[in-house]
Amino acid sequence: MKKIISAIIMLTVLAGLQACTSSAIDTVKDGTLVLDSSRTVGQTFDSYKYFSATSWKSFKDNKGREIVEFTGSVDYDKYVGAIYGGVTLSSEIVTKAKKNMENMKMSFIAQFAVKGNRFLLIFSGINVGGVDENGKLHQKKIPDTKMETIEAVYRNVPLELVSVMLLNFCNK
Repeated sequence: MKKIISAIIMLTVLAGLQACTSSAIDTVKDGTLVLDSSRTVGQTFDSYKYFSATSWKSFKDNKGREIVEFTGSVDYDKYVGAIYGGVTLSSEIVTKAKKNMENMKMSFIAQFAVKGNRFLLIFSGINVGGVDENGKLHQKKIPDTKMETIEAVYRNVPLELVSVMLLNFCNK
């Protein structure tokens, strides 16, 4: 009987933890930003056509705040046909750039501090990461200080930094 009660308590606690996590994520996904109040954050981020995959998670930061983090993995192949600086990114350019970039991956990250049913965007930017020839992982977060990256996601247009990287790595 004690085992059954313990199992029920454990399942109740786990369900409660899941509800807290889902609630914070749902608050952000169902909310809107001033950039475009006609679409929710979730609709905008999850449908951005230049991502190959998206994910949402929540955690407590070192200040004790509930943080919801969105990550969208950039799909370089979807940049074929994009235009940057008057140059059309052809399949040849993207293929060569991907080869020269080896295992470098780029993703868009947005972090929101959540309190109750309100949230605040606290970080937006690009994460660039890859493993060097010695097997060491390198990552660099490039903040979106002018909000150009998140605005591009909202407009569903290519990210400028990704286009620049593809053109630069094509020429190596």
